[in-house]
Amino acid sequence: SLRKILTLEVNAKQIWEDVLTLAGRLLGAKHVVLYEFDDEDDKFSAIASNSQLRTRYSFSMGEGPVGSSAEKKLICNIYDLRKDPRFPKSRTFASMPVRAMLCIPVTSTIFPEQGTMYVLQFIEKANTIGPNNFSEEDEVIGEIISS
Repeated sequence: SLRKILTLEVNAKQIWEDVLTLAGRLLGAKHVVLYEFDDEDDKFSAIASNSQLRTRYSFSMGEGPVGSSAEKKLICNIYDLRKDPRFPKSRTFASMPVRAMLCIPVTSTIFPEQGTMYVLQFIEKANTIGPNNFSEEDEVIGEIISS
């Protein structure tokens, strides 16, 4: 029935939000966004977040840290986005300046020819003592979460 389908969609969205909230806590990130590749738009579009998204975020393959991570199939760990010449148009998130960002591509181990299907994006460290960037340990934890 339609009610069951709608309930499943709402529950799936809540599950994603809960998972991303936990992922954010593990890495000490203020914001965590999950992007999914949309074949129709040929872009990665934000489908879930640990915080309310007021803007629809999307990136083409190779565009910004999300698209770059997806295209290269590599983790993109940026210490200060404001100073990174590779991404001059990606310096804010939710109208706030961004320093630290970590993007992790998620590919299918079953269908590797499909390329990157998702990108997990961690934005800004929260309540940190010491450096305000993501560490190599955060990269490993992020890879585990995304697998």
